[in-house]
Amino acid sequence: MLLISIMVRNFTEHGGWRATGLKSITMGSSSALSLVTRRLEGKVALITGGTGGIGSCTAKLFSQHGAKVVIADLNEEIGQDACKKLGPKVASFIHCDVTKEDNVQNAVDAAVSMHGKLDIMFNNAGIVDLPKPSIVESEKSDFERVLSTNVVGVFLCTKHAARVMIPARRGSIINTSSIASRMGGLASHAYTSSKHAVVGLTKNAAVELGQFGVRVNCVSPYVVPTPMISSSVFKMREMAKRASNCSILKGVLLEAEDIALAALYLGSDESRLEGKVALITGGAGGIGSRTAKLFSQNGAKVVIADLNEEIGQAVCKELGPQGATFIHCDVTKEDNVQNAVDATVSKYGKLDIMFNNAGIIELPKPSIVETEKSDFERVLSTNVIGVFLGTKHAARVMIPARRGSIINTSSNASIMGGITPHAYTSSKHAVVGLTINAAIELGQFGVRVNCVAPHLVPTPMTTSLFKMGEEELAERAASCSILKGISLKAEDIAEAALFLGSDESRNFTEHGERKATDLKSKIMGSSSALSLVTRRLEGKVALITGGAGGIGSRTAKLFSQNGAKVVIADLNEEIGRAVCKELGPQGATFIHCDVTKEDNVQNAVDATVSKYGKLDIMFNNAGIMELPKPSIVETEKSDFERVLSTNVIGVFLGTKHAARVMIPARRGSIINTSSVASIMGGITPHAYTSSKHAVVGLTTNAAIELGQFGVRVNCVAPHVVPTPMSTSLFKMGEEELAERVHSCSILKGISLKAEDIAEAALFLGSDESRYVNGHNLVVDGGYTVTNPTLIDALTS
Repeated sequence: MLLISIMVRNFTEHGGWRATGLKSITMGSSSALSLVTRRLEGKVALITGGTGGIGSCTAKLFSQHGAKVVIADLNEEIGQDACKKLGPKVASFIHCDVTKEDNVQNAVDAAVSMHGKLDIMFNNAGIVDLPKPSIVESEKSDFERVLSTNVVGVFLCTKHAARVMIPARRGSIINTSSIASRMGGLASHAYTSSKHAVVGLTKNAAVELGQFGVRVNCVSPYVVPTPMISSSVFKMREMAKRASNCSILKGVLLEAEDIALAALYLGSDESRLEGKVALITGGAGGIGSRTAKLFSQNGAKVVIADLNEEIGQAVCKELGPQGATFIHCDVTKEDNVQNAVDATVSKYGKLDIMFNNAGIIELPKPSIVETEKSDFERVLSTNVIGVFLGTKHAARVMIPARRGSIINTSSNASIMGGITPHAYTSSKHAVVGLTINAAIELGQFGVRVNCVAPHLVPTPMTTSLFKMGEEELAERAASCSILKGISLKAEDIAEAALFLGSDESRNFTEHGERKATDLKSKIMGSSSALSLVTRRLEGKVALITGGAGGIGSRTAKLFSQNGAKVVIADLNEEIGRAVCKELGPQGATFIHCDVTKEDNVQNAVDATVSKYGKLDIMFNNAGIMELPKPSIVETEKSDFERVLSTNVIGVFLGTKHAARVMIPARRGSIINTSSVASIMGGITPHAYTSSKHAVVGLTTNAAIELGQFGVRVNCVAPHVVPTPMSTSLFKMGEEELAERVHSCSILKGISLKAEDIAEAALFLGSDESRYVNGHNLVVDGGYTVTNPTLIDALTS
């Protein structure tokens, strides 16, 4: 399932554009280009890693669509040859090592010098390390090498592309992420961590650059047979077959060209439905009517199914009798939906696209206590049962044809709470769940099922709900958008539906991965909890990096109170020893440790085992944050690398050496400090956000590897906690910072403290969490499940 927030000109911080099905239309054929004519006419694109695989396919496709292409790569011979084939007027080669800032700066400047501008920056260069049997055998140097190319390289390219795009107030930056940014166990620890970091950087950069009209997105491919991961044609073919065998979308193979198509979509401003037949529920107004018009303009035969016959017939009249038909349909009644599908097939001989768009919203009540069951059921009946019936009967005719695209209108209310009433929010979450399940079942028949999840669009339904005109509602929604200079319109959602309905998206379908990062767990933070489970770490030994202050010292104290022997590993010897003195010599020990140095981390682990005979809990808590700069353009590479070194390499080393002693014992708990910045962008500086996304990626991967040995690996992801690091960053005292954080929390009456994070770590370290693995435990009072700025804009 692809959750699309807005059409391409409105796409930003997508962070998870997934080409996960497998095989698309062949690119470069006249038939394909006759449908989609030169969508990048007049644009200039710079593509790193452009000499092979995804990069070279994208260069070809971009040039076919009218773009001037600059290929930046280390392989000069292949790069020059590729440019020669594309033509000297269309393509140029420049030697570039993306890990070196002067190389990247030169590539961007050369592109602008040659063509006068830069419209598209495709940060595609990347490497993968050879997988090792275990994290214990992974070398720090290999880990750093992957991060340098895959994360620092993307940072540098984003920085210098932004430098020239900001003054132009336009541009599209596309980063190659990976399916490994969504799930663990598919790739090495370094590669998985790096691709999570790319998503984090994408989110943060999108927040910063959106105000200048510059969009930043990711494309996240499934396993694609390319030279990077295959050393022979035979291996590439074998890999393609293996990937296809475990795909839920059967009958197609994923190729590099498919990823190029996704990049083309993200780089273009967006006919493509020639000969297709589409049935659109709720097609008489709003998003539905705009989609009907766009589908018709792109060559589709359209059937509008709606309750409003007068308006529906008027839309059909506008589109012409040859291109559109109206049918009366109440989506809550199965015989109506069945009839609409059968009538479509009877008239046109088939059904290619089913757009389940009909939906209603209830009037908001002050409290759930005042919400009537009948109102709740009415919304579910239209929004969920209606989608179920539409999917069911579309599947009935698509399965025998072994093709088709089912598109469901979800909402950003399916991602965050507090924006819309209870029934509507529940219904849109249900639509996502149904989409996931249906995609898994129907993919085997070549039928794709996806969602489009709009932000607030001025339509008759929303203007009625919020009691304001279209213009005012658009202004309110735009005021809290991170992408400035563009207002979301129903046409934008129609464009997204067009993409999902066309053959360009034939590789997009929900692969049903589980997302544990949004699950909120209750943590025990009171004396009453301790009375129920006294000394929950009795007999355990814990090593805590960054244990001298803030979250680390509070955790050391709580662990000690609960019976654990604690080793505090930190750079600050004076404060660290003071904490140990407070806990008592029998309960705590200090060891000097720089987590960026492997010998220091190895020594800390070995010293712990030497003193106490074992290691039960490894809390990788040490972390730093860079001072925020006004723009990514002003951020130094050295600062970016410094944060990655502590926050990512440090966690890698801590995990590696803890695993070394935990695997033989076949037990243990590794806890990594993540952050709400691992889920949301725009809260913290670019390096910190990237690093915390990487920590989640590493945690996921390590959980999969080490779980077989009984070793659990989890994250705790705090909201902003008043600690020396955060008070220094935000330049305010603990009390003031706590008040600021509390003011934007949706959980009132409680202020987040470092002790709360310690409680979460206590839970993850204890046997109470013995079946919790690979989890990102978010401690934020629900902050990451909503959008306070949107709520404020609509209620002010």
